[in-house]
Amino acid sequence: MNITAVIGTYNRQHVLNRAIFSLINQTVPVKQIIVINDGSKDPVEQPLCKVVNLPKNVGLPFARNIGAKLTREGTTHVYWMDDDCELDPNCLKILSSSEIWKDDVAATGGSVWETPPEKRYRILTDKPMMIDSQGVVYDCGGLNVDESRWYLADHLRGGNMLFRKDVFFEVGMLDEAYADVQGRSFKDETDLCLKFKKAGYKMFFNPTAKARHYREKIGGVWEKFGSDVHFIRESEAYFHNKWRPLHYLSDWSKQVERMFEEVIKPQ
Repeated sequence: MNITAVIGTYNRQHVLNRAIFSLINQTVPVKQIIVINDGSKDPVEQPLCKVVNLPKNVGLPFARNIGAKLTREGTTHVYWMDDDCELDPNCLKILSSSEIWKDDVAATGGSVWETPPEKRYRILTDKPMMIDSQGVVYDCGGLNVDESRWYLADHLRGGNMLFRKDVFFEVGMLDEAYADVQGRSFKDETDLCLKFKKAGYKMFFNPTAKARHYREKIGGVWEKFGSDVHFIRESEAYFHNKWRPLHYLSDWSKQVERMFEEVIKPQ
């Protein structure tokens, strides 16, 4: 497996090195790291990576698509990482495990631990996620996660996702209509996961592939994102006009039953 990591960044150079070094220190190394500087005030200089300094801020979906297009010939898989994340050393080793990567698999993903301002870790995503018939994303809150298993998932978090490059281009990449300035985006990852599913591919989740998310406020400006009802409503409206009704998704009860039963144990 030939993996290229793509990191989009916007005005957060002060945390970027931490993310890059956690990639360099993986037990399964990446072949290339691409940093897309999405119109930050200052250019990014990082000799260990291929850096693309965009002249203006275009939004995370644009940046990630540009990164995927710039991967070297021979790249088979692309890993997305947020600039304010740090990976456990075995994260990519787990996500790239040959036991799970069959011809019908598009992506694997792991758990995300968030660090709020008091700097105490809490789990943001440690369970497989599903999408209901209305396009709403849920995690399997009642599932007692067994860390020795892989779980079939409907949705993976883009900040800790490994996917096949050929399938990504096959389904049309990220929909850039979800992009917004200040590094924000909403529903773009859900849209991509639905594209994978509609094309007949599977996604799998492993809770032991861990990323720590430090939730930096500069760049994405989360305090503004949370109150920007207009931006969220626009993204939601676009998403639902595009996808409803989701005929190819099973009803809610069948999805829950499947998520609990379709589990793969290591050989």
